[in-house]
Amino acid sequence: MATIPLGQKFHTTESPATGGPSTTNKGSAQANTLREAYTMQDIIDTVPAATGTITGSGTLDFLPVFTAAEAIGDSPFSVDGSNNLKIPSLVLNSTDTTTSMGFPTASTFELRISGDLKLSSDATSITLYSDAGVERLTTTAKGIKVTGQMDLAALNTAPASASDTGTLGEIRWALDGSDAYVYLCTATDTWVRAPLVTF
Repeated sequence: MATIPLGQKFHTTESPATGGPSTTNKGSAQANTLREAYTMQDIIDTVPAATGTITGSGTLDFLPVFTAAEAIGDSPFSVDGSNNLKIPSLVLNSTDTTTSMGFPTASTFELRISGDLKLSSDATSITLYSDAGVERLTTTAKGIKVTGQMDLAALNTAPASASDTGTLGEIRWALDGSDAYVYLCTATDTWVRAPLVTF
């Protein structure tokens, strides 16, 4: 095997074996004493190979992943013609595999924290869950279904008058002086109220 010196410069011609010209002994005696002929195989042999060899194959549009130390194959992820990332099922947290999000079926999405279901969605509804994975809030065809009690972090501000700014359907729980009321906006800027009394 010939090793090409680092400072060597050369040009290429077709091999004499296939009709190319011979470059041997073309030029002065001084030039010929420094002339060497190298082949592409010599170049291959001169360039050091990297440690190990990567092998494997892939599928069109799938992102590659190392399936072993020196082997590449398909990851679960792929892209479509618009470069949208396609996720086949769930994405797991690297330190807690019971924390995940993704698509357990083709038409549902879910989010889990430490195994507990926190959010799920399908073609008809979105549902939020409490720490114990209990359904608490769900969208329905008619609106929103609340399971369990509904807590206010603080009372709302009461409308200043029955014609104060408001949006149809808006509800407020508020104090007017020392009296508690629930206020309902029945039309734009139109409020009614009902007193909240002890029992």
